[in-house]
Amino acid sequence: MEFKFQSIAVIGPGVLGGSLALALTAKGVADLRLWGRRDEVLKEAKERGVKGLLTMDLEAAVAKADLVVLAVPVGVMVDVAQQIAAMPLDLQPRLVTDVGSVKGMLAERLPEIFGDAGPVFVGAHPMCGSEQTGMTAARSDLFDGAACFVCGVGDHSESVDEVAGFWSAVGCRIFQIDANDHDRVVAKVSHLPHVTAAATISAALQDDAVIGRYCGNGLRDTTRVASGSPTMWAEILLENSEAIVAELGNAQDQLEEFKRAVVAGDRKRLVELLATAKTLRDGLNTASSEQDEGE
Repeated sequence: MEFKFQSIAVIGPGVLGGSLALALTAKGVADLRLWGRRDEVLKEAKERGVKGLLTMDLEAAVAKADLVVLAVPVGVMVDVAQQIAAMPLDLQPRLVTDVGSVKGMLAERLPEIFGDAGPVFVGAHPMCGSEQTGMTAARSDLFDGAACFVCGVGDHSESVDEVAGFWSAVGCRIFQIDANDHDRVVAKVSHLPHVTAAATISAALQDDAVIGRYCGNGLRDTTRVASGSPTMWAEILLENSEAIVAELGNAQDQLEEFKRAVVAGDRKRLVELLATAKTLRDGLNTASSEQDEGE
């Protein structure tokens, strides 16, 4: 799929923003801009092969852009949006999307900040992050085959289609969804797994980290995402607190079920619990295969 946007600004050269800048460079986008707070990171992006305007000047990065992609932490996006809204109207970009893993707050705040005369905001969330951070971990194929939620706000169906087309063009599989529904979904499939991974590694090793030398792939595989940025994940969990609290309650109920069965020596119940989990986990592979065949 070809891009319909002549000028694209990526705000933030982290693993997602950096990967997007590399992907857009590979796609030959005519006017690519990459904004970052630190010159050394922008130099690294240039060394990695990002082409276009690499700048610490936000206004220069977004001025008259067809599309701006916010790839900074969710809490920072509001501040960036306010800076864009403060620019003269004739310099403001036409469309703004993002990569944030929380959508409800952004769907409420950003259209309010931009107003009717400013850029149209269409939220997005490509599900392809990494426990690694920064431009060093960026790669041009990060978005290939990744699920991407697109969350329109208000009556902007044409803009939603344009943004969905953009994410499709970089390799994503598109799912259009309401912003609040998105937050409930990712609380289950992304935020809960991160918390349980963090809780698992802490429970296993906090009293004696040395025993980690004995662990096999099971502990490594199930806790890999716990290596993600603590600051970023604390922000995500607080921004999506209502949904994640509900899911943590569900997880706690499941752990209590296992605990009761073990205490009671109830082998039958343990087999039931484990069999249910196995069926659900095996179903993930089936769902992925069906999705691939349907594309």
